[in-house]
Order: sequence, then C-alpha cells, then structure tokens
Amino acid sequence: MREDAYSAASSAKYAVVQNGRVYAGCLDYDPISKQWTRPTVVQVSGYQQPWAFPSVVQHPLYTDGGEIDYNEGASAIRGMLALDNDILVFTDAFFYHLRGEDPITGWQVIGKQRHPLAYPGTLALANRAAIWHDGEYWRGYGGGGDAVVLSRDRVESGLIAEASEISAVWCHDQYVCLINPYNLDEYMNQRAALVIFDSAHGNWHVRRSHALDAVAGICTDGQKVYGVTIDGDVVDLFGGDLDYSAESVETRREAWTQYVELAPAGKDIHVEGIVIEALAPAATSLKVTCRWHGLKNGVVTKTLDMPADQTRHVLKLNVQCCALKIELTHTGENAPEIYSFGPSRSAEACR
Repeated sequence: MREDAYSAASSAKYAVVQNGRVYAGCLDYDPISKQWTRPTVVQVSGYQQPWAFPSVVQHPLYTDGGEIDYNEGASAIRGMLALDNDILVFTDAFFYHLRGEDPITGWQVIGKQRHPLAYPGTLALANRAAIWHDGEYWRGYGGGGDAVVLSRDRVESGLIAEASEISAVWCHDQYVCLINPYNLDEYMNQRAALVIFDSAHGNWHVRRSHALDAVAGICTDGQKVYGVTIDGDVVDLFGGDLDYSAESVETRREAWTQYVELAPAGKDIHVEGIVIEALAPAATSLKVTCRWHGLKNGVVTKTLDMPADQTRHVLKLNVQCCALKIELTHTGENAPEIYSFGPSRSAEACR
C-alpha cells in the first residue's frame, strides 16, 4: 500500500456504528478557534474498516467510505442515532432519516423534518424510536410519518431552557432525562431533577431530591438507571431507602405533574380521586397535594398511608375542575419507588 494513502484522521463530536460502518459527524475540531471546522459533515468508514475514513485514506482504492454534508439551513450536527438499519442525523434546523449501505448504491434521505435537536443531551433511543427535545416539545419518531409530540400539556418544556447539564437514557419502557440545574425557581430553586416519560401509560412526571444536585450525568446498563456524580461515584438513581443521599440530614423525594387539562375551560368535570402506582420497601406515608383550576380554584393536601408490598394506591379527592396538578412528597426513610400517578374520574376506581 502506498505511503501517501494515509493522512491525519478527522476528529468527530458524534459517532454511531451501523451495518459494519462507523458514521462520524461534526468534524475537525480546531483547538485554536475552539470550533468544529466541518460541523455539518458526516463521514462514513469503509465496510468492516472502522479506521478507513476518506480523511484518513486518501486513495479510493483503500476505502469505500464517503462523506455527506447536511449544511442545508443548518450550522451544526447536534446528534446521531442508529435506528433499525438506518441512521438518524439531527442538526439545529432539521432531522434526517438516512438509508443506505455504501457509496455505490448511495445513501438516500427518506425523511426530513423541521424538528431540530435543540438540546443534544435529550436524545435517546427508545424501543426502536428516537426521543428528543426540539426546543418546544419532547418528540418521538419511530421511522415513519411525522415526529409526534409527546409532552404537550403534560410537562412544561420550558423547564429545560437554562439547564447546564442534560443527559437522557431509556430503561424499562421509561425515558429518563436529567436536567441540572433545573430552571424552575418556584419549586426547585435551581435544583436538579429527573423528567420521566412512562411510555406504557403515556405519563410524564418530574422527580427531584437533594442527592440529584451532585449528579452530573446518567447512564444505564438496560436494567437500572445510574447517576455519575461530580466526584466520579456511580449511584443507583431508583434504589435505596435513603434515596442515595449521604449528605442530606433528612432525605426527601418529590414528583409532580404540570397542570393537566381534563376539560375545556368553563366546563368542569368531576374528579373522584387520585390513583398512584408506587411501591415502598416498608410501610410509610406520602404527602399528596392537589391543585386545580375551574369555576372555583382550590388546593388540598392529604396524607396517603402506604402499606408494604402494595403497588396500587387510591386517594379520594371529589372535586370539580377543568385542570389538575398533583404533587407527591416523601420525607425520611423507606422512600417509595413512584411509577405513575394521575386523576381518576371513575367512582368505581376509588372504592
């Protein structure tokens, strides 16, 4: 092989592996300007040759890789995912659904939508679908049709706007996104939080605790969700009576919904109670605060006693409203694992 067949490799900000090739995007970091000089370019390696990129192997005899530029209305690639046998490329203007295996047959853009990846840390692969935040809503895309809105009127997307550390994973049918610091002074005082989407029930909820303030990122092994702290420790985010907080004098776990619209304004409906799916390691209690809007606004706080080894819990409410917000708070040991919660309009469900 000729000596001049090689040159320095392009550095890359993002990379995925698919069908025997490495796809590297946002290329060539310049340490002087501290910028990526080819931020909209994806470079593809040779088949079964992860080292053989066009920027490394100059002669076409030595690589069948190629380059694709996504500079149409975009300033940078923000993220990439392997979806089934295809590739999703997200920029700050669009996302592209890319299909193809080699430069001979070509890579075809089979989908392009104006739903950019506004916050790269929110991107996660969820059961053959992508979930991300486009600057307005969390969206999902499974490979066909339009990307669907997952979060409208369920969780406030503006909470993410000023976050400095964002990372997301998918585990056990749940999308979990860490936002640190959390931009919601009224409730959080800039405290970090987990925003969780339960795909089985279509529910969003927000969870916070003192311990999350020290978590800089999250990851998963497919069985559990772990947090990596600023000190380099790895902790189980959903396990342990003390909510993995060694510094808190009094441990605290909280979760809540945004105001969920149950009926058009001025047309109140009857809400019989609250159904909570949660499991505690031992008997404990949970403080439940419900706030509602309607012809008459109101708020009430009740205590829910939770026996050990019982998952479904019902708390009677009996109010008329058009929008409802639920806040759950647990203080002390035996913190429950909170799976989902929401209003019940059925009297039968609360007997």
